[in-house]
Amino acid sequence: VACLTGAKYARVGAHLAFSAPMEDSELDAALNLEQEHRAEGFEDGLRDGEQAGELEAQAFGYSKGWEFGEEVGYYFGWLLAWRSARAPTAERQERAKQKLAALAEQLAQLTDIEATDEQLQDKMHRLRATFRSVATAVGADLEEVYGGLVRARLGDEAREQF
Repeated sequence: VACLTGAKYARVGAHLAFSAPMEDSELDAALNLEQEHRAEGFEDGLRDGEQAGELEAQAFGYSKGWEFGEEVGYYFGWLLAWRSARAPTAERQERAKQKLAALAEQLAQLTDIEATDEQLQDKMHRLRATFRSVATAVGADLEEVYGGLVRARLGDEAREQF
């Protein structure tokens, strides 16, 4: 097999291109080349995008899971602190015990929850409402109670939901 130089290769290529007429199948193959490359590029891009999407979804899920655990842990910490505190009056003490029991029950339901549970947001809204009612029942200042959690982690936009 002889090695062709650039000039000789160009002459041979030109001779081959014009010496014999192209058959229809060769012409179709040449015309379909762009479509084939486009389809191949699409498949490669789709596969790469799915892999990148999975990685991004994992990072997002980890972040949201951390926030969920942090918020539930925050409420649990206050539950423990309020159980040992006494309300100013016996009537408030009884009401606070009932509210604390409801809060403890809701927190217990969230310990074994699946991340794919469609009712998770509803459960969290009910937990937040119960937490606010407990804070009121024990006579806690809501701004003080939520101060650390809202300002440090959730930001100004989340203040509206509390």
